[in-house]
Amino acid sequence: MFRSLCLVPNQSCWVVYIDAVVLGSSGNLFDSISMAMRCALYDTKIPKVTVLQGDTPGDFELELSEDPEETISIPLLHVPICVSLSMIGEHFIIDPSLEEESCIGTRLSFAVNQAGNICAIQKGFGSVTPKQLKGMLKTAQILGRIIIEKLDSALELESEYQEKVGFFS
Repeated sequence: MFRSLCLVPNQSCWVVYIDAVVLGSSGNLFDSISMAMRCALYDTKIPKVTVLQGDTPGDFELELSEDPEETISIPLLHVPICVSLSMIGEHFIIDPSLEEESCIGTRLSFAVNQAGNICAIQKGFGSVTPKQLKGMLKTAQILGRIIIEKLDSALELESEYQEKVGFFS
């Protein structure tokens, strides 16, 4: 999935940690953070690393490129976003406000990737019937693909107008 982050198979790879600081929330926090994470990863550049054979078999050294233009990007194909669906009565809604969240009886969050695959499901609270779950899954898949398509298009458009240089740009 993320082979480009592998340095030495089964031994060494880049590890990416993402911390989110929430300064305010007006509802639908999981979805917002997941989209912000996808945007951050879109702009993330990782320095190119050359793997050199060490003195003994199985030993290796990593040489980090000093050229700020020699970087790799994190592939976003499998990076999901969250699509949360909330039930009010027999109907489900998307992107509830903080006020609407106080009225919902059930919340499910679906992690959906670019291909529309469900990567994870988190049940916040409440219950759903199998028929409701099937409808929610289908809706999450459709919305997830649409949101990712629009988000990625906006990111590509933005990158055309910005000059970026170096590892931290």
